[in-house]
Amino acid sequence: MTKVGPTVEIIPVTGSEYGPDWHTRERHWGLSMVGAAKSGEFQADGIRRFGEAMDALAEQMCSLGFPQTLYTHIETPRQPDGAFNPLPLTIRNFPKNWDRLWHRYCRMDPYYHACFNTSYVVDWQKVRAESKLCAVQQEACRYLEDIGMNQGITVPIHHHGGGFSAVSAICSSSEADWPVLFRQASELVFVTAHRFQNKYYDLYTSEHGENHGGKLSARESEVIRWVAYGKTVPEIAMILKRSPETIKYHVKNAYNKLGARNRGHAISQAAKLGLL
Repeated sequence: MTKVGPTVEIIPVTGSEYGPDWHTRERHWGLSMVGAAKSGEFQADGIRRFGEAMDALAEQMCSLGFPQTLYTHIETPRQPDGAFNPLPLTIRNFPKNWDRLWHRYCRMDPYYHACFNTSYVVDWQKVRAESKLCAVQQEACRYLEDIGMNQGITVPIHHHGGGFSAVSAICSSSEADWPVLFRQASELVFVTAHRFQNKYYDLYTSEHGENHGGKLSARESEVIRWVAYGKTVPEIAMILKRSPETIKYHVKNAYNKLGARNRGHAISQAAKLGLL
């Protein structure tokens, strides 16, 4: 069991295709490479905000062949009944309006679910090829493919106490070309993700706080307050200068977190929690 930073562990998966010594290879492998793009190091002195750290991460991943990058952290990824909580995403270089319909799939994202079967990397192509995906998960894969994000590597980071972080490096690649890129880049992406986590996790939590899944985000709280004032989804969209689909996404998340059945119940629950 190899310790990585103060809060996470990399735990080899028994029977992994990468072999029982992959963590040993990773420990020595990155240190022998030269240059930032090959060692996973960040040439990013003077970073003071998490957004700047994300810019550095995106530049690093782009140099490895992945134009799109995301980071996520949540303290409670799953509810008591086993359902997955939606992830708060920090993204770079995603297509415009990529999330227009993503609220339909965020809880059923097969790549997110696959993270809980490994501590190394999730190969998106392998998830599609080998996993028994339900209809919604298949739709989620097609949705990402349609917007040019069909291939990716996600690095799950499992915290003591159940918290979860992840870094994803994403691109558009043919099914035939992807295995070569995966072999060339997977270890680099893995090392880069963990170094990013170790270096900037405290900065993330200082700016965003701990996301516990059941706690409303600032935007969700804002949307629920406007709902309580009697505003409709289109009206809230105009007030907040967001699309109606985005507002619906926040309303749905807020309802789920509040355990609300309808608008009136959501307002009542929010009032009890002092959110209004």
